[in-house]
Amino acid sequence: MKKKKKLLVISSDHEETLLQAISDFKGQSTVLESALGALIFGQHFGWRALKMMHNQATYRKYEQILGVSFQETCDERTDFTTKLAGIRIADKAKSFWAVVRGEIDAPDKTLIT
Repeated sequence: MKKKKKLLVISSDHEETLLQAISDFKGQSTVLESALGALIFGQHFGWRALKMMHNQATYRKYEQILGVSFQETCDERTDFTTKLAGIRIADKAKSFWAVVRGEIDAPDKTLIT
């Protein structure tokens, strides 16, 4: 029998932190929703995928809102990571950070295929 994957896998401490962050949040609801979505996405695609998708300021803003580190709560890579075009380009070029920084052209880097 195939093991069922959970939507979000976090420690009880991180769960408490997230619930408190949701309770304490003040601001645009779309920002909180995006931060929570980023965490779920990161759990399934890895924190490197999040780095590929978001600039540094947004990445840090979401971590600050949630009170968690994506690198602590998400794997670096998952079975889904290479579905992201930018990751495949970075793997081929052997230079993840160059793609993230825009030094290697990857116009569709956030495309999932």
